[in-house]
Formats: sequence, structure tokens, C-alpha cells
Amino acid sequence: MGCRPFALSNRGIVGLSSRLGAMVVAVIMFAGCSSDSGGSASPESTSLTSSPSPVVGTSRPPSPSPSPAPVPTPLPTSAYPPLAGFGEVHDIGKVVGISDGPDGTVLSLDRSKYVLCTPQSGDAETCLDGYRIDDVEGGTLDYVVTPTVRVVLSVRPEEYETGDLADLREFVAARPSSLMILRLDAGGRVMAVGQPWLP
Repeated sequence: MGCRPFALSNRGIVGLSSRLGAMVVAVIMFAGCSSDSGGSASPESTSLTSSPSPVVGTSRPPSPSPSPAPVPTPLPTSAYPPLAGFGEVHDIGKVVGISDGPDGTVLSLDRSKYVLCTPQSGDAETCLDGYRIDDVEGGTLDYVVTPTVRVVLSVRPEEYETGDLADLREFVAARPSSLMILRLDAGGRVMAVGQPWLP
């Protein structure tokens, strides 16, 4: 939009203050005309309108997320007696007790390791069918058992039946220090207990 020339008449303007007022009006009108002309705006006005500056102090630092519990590492299949259909095995040992604590049912395990070996003549006691079970130093470990724990117990050689927490309690009471394998969930709780068949 063009700017019409603005003319001030000195008639009717009395005194210096009136003249200064007329000059101020003229300057304002001139400034308004220059911004309405088709010319490009100054770089300062472009930067202020094109990208708003961020408001300081309104952004919050991201809240720290809780670190996930370490997922238990399964043992290699050569580290324990096999048990078909059991799934991943995370520990092996002799179950020496099961009790109730403030965090739930606790299974106490004297840890062991399954060691492959070569049978020697007259050495059937320490290397039975190519393996032996050795104790692991470090004493007894306690594991919290999930209420929905799955129990796999040997009925006959290579035959198994599944049970629940009540069956596990009954088995441990009748046969303490039996070799068992454990499967853990992501929180380190026992989700399955299995009795591998040993010849």
C-alpha cells in the first residue's frame, strides 16, 4: 500500500511546543509509510518473526528412567543334565529347603555344576556316563519363587510329570538335597524347577 504525502500547515500552530508536536507526528507518519512500502524488511524484524526464541527456564530435564533388572543369563546346555521341554536353565544345585519369607516363598539351593568327563576304568563313581556333579563354592543361595512356579519331576527314567508350588513343597520335604535345575524370570525369581533324570 502506497503512502500519501502528508503536509502540515503552520497555520493555527502557536508556539514551539506545537511545532515540535507537528514534527513528531510527521516522523511517525514517515516511519509508518516506510514499513508499508513494498521494500524488504530489515534482517532484525525477519529473525524475530520467523523463529520464535525459546523461553528460558520452562523446559525440565528428562526424568531418569529406572534401570531395568538384569536378565539372568542361561547356562549352556553342556552345563546341566538335559531335561526335554524345560526351557532355559539358569542355575543347578541341590535344593536344601523351601520356606516362606516376607517376600514370598524362598527356595534354598546349594549350587552345583555339571562337568563333562571321560570315564576311566575303575572310576565309575566320579565320572558317571561321561559327567560328574561338582559343588560350587559360595554357599547356599536363596531364590524367591513365583506363585505360578512350574515343577517338572521325574517319575521314571525319561518320564516326567508337572506340578505346582504345593508339589514342590512336598517333594523337597520328602527328598531334601535332590539335584534340581532352575529357570528364572527377568527379575531373577524362580519360574520353573526341574528334576533332571540321572542314570
